[in-house]
Amino acid sequence: MKNLSLAVAAVIVALVPLVFSGTAHASTACSPQPIATFLNGSFEDPLQNSGGVYVNDGLVPGWHSTDSTAGQPIELWIDGFIGENASEGQQFLELEATDAATVYQDFATTPGQVISWSFDLSPRLNSSDVAETYVKIGPSSGALVDQGLQRANVIGWTAKSGTYVVPAGQTLTRFAFFSDPTTFQFYDVNLGRVLRGETHIDNVVLTIPVCVQVANSQEPLLASTGQPIGQFVFLLLGLLFLGGSLFVFGRRNQSEGR
Repeated sequence: MKNLSLAVAAVIVALVPLVFSGTAHASTACSPQPIATFLNGSFEDPLQNSGGVYVNDGLVPGWHSTDSTAGQPIELWIDGFIGENASEGQQFLELEATDAATVYQDFATTPGQVISWSFDLSPRLNSSDVAETYVKIGPSSGALVDQGLQRANVIGWTAKSGTYVVPAGQTLTRFAFFSDPTTFQFYDVNLGRVLRGETHIDNVVLTIPVCVQVANSQEPLLASTGQPIGQFVFLLLGLLFLGGSLFVFGRRNQSEGR
């Protein structure tokens, strides 16, 4: 009986570390985060006190323009000008409808990054039938990749979005809005008038997935049930069996001692 009790005790001592040990599980959680090097996505800077203002692109943080007009201006509108409100903040951009021009921004990137882009698009109130722009992304010096024609023909803001994978070797990326009056202004025979493409843009957001490792979790092991409660019951029964065995063994020794 003594040998049996000692054997049971040895088994339980061996099982205790197993029951209360576990398998480490590490997981990775990813969430979209704004690209830190992309600036002024809602065109809030510099803040204007009147609507429809041409601002030299050197004064608009982040953004530049290829407009052939002196100073390569960027046209900023303020909230409420001619009855139009920004979709985010107090200001928004109007793309020129009379000049072929690109409004763009260069920002630092890492090859392999998946960039999610989005912005809000709206025709100009009471003087435009459709808002149109081409989104183009690529190297800061080189051919840009056309992301397709973005169009909105309903007054009010329409959300547009897409993704772009930064290719190998590209550490400086350009995000651009391109307007072309030869494309965006045309005579509609059915309507008998020229359709204009004066386009408003706001709330430009570029994000990349930022991933962090979640703290390891320990899951207790049990060969028989695989459940934590099963482990507890298994250990409890073992301890009770050991206690009973030792009790019987002790009583027996007492009886033999008499």
